[in-house]
Amino acid sequence: MNHIDAVRAQRDRLAPLVEAALDFAKRRDAPMLAEDRARGDQLVATAHQASFNIAELFLRLGQVNEAADLFSQTLSLGVEVGLLNARIGAIHLRNQNYVAAAAHFENAARLEPGVAEHAIQLGRALFRAGKIWKAREALEAALALEPDSVAALTELGSICIACRDARRAADLGQRALTLDPGNAEALRLLDLVEA
Repeated sequence: MNHIDAVRAQRDRLAPLVEAALDFAKRRDAPMLAEDRARGDQLVATAHQASFNIAELFLRLGQVNEAADLFSQTLSLGVEVGLLNARIGAIHLRNQNYVAAAAHFENAARLEPGVAEHAIQLGRALFRAGKIWKAREALEAALALEPDSVAALTELGSICIACRDARRAADLGQRALTLDPGNAEALRLLDLVEA
């Protein structure tokens, strides 16, 4: 049995637990005893964590579609987690579904507002979706959270070039190179400014 088959077997063994958790999630608002609600909430939390972990394994093994299906199923359990939304957003970004990616990264940023990476990815998705000004706002927010983020500096620099703000793009590219000498994106950015 190879690694992928082993992960599929784990997913299949987990299926009854996930189904029970999904069933509870659908009737969570119905009247029930406090101990039944506590048991149901624990079941959902366990299923959520196990599903997320298996989806992560699929992703690491390059099984993107299986990971996406399991991440989506995990999201349907009703547990709002920024990282889960970010993983689904990353898959949409990879598949060039930029609007869906942006929606998931926006949820991730809303759920975990202090995580600069969510804002960076939101900016990338929005930029690729053609929403340049919103992308710029997201990346400015990312830099406010993490001023030394080379990824945020170079992404924002690319947006500044699109907005014909060469001076700001050059500044961002220089800051990125100061932090990471030889960074390919920063060098590309400065080449575009000089062109």
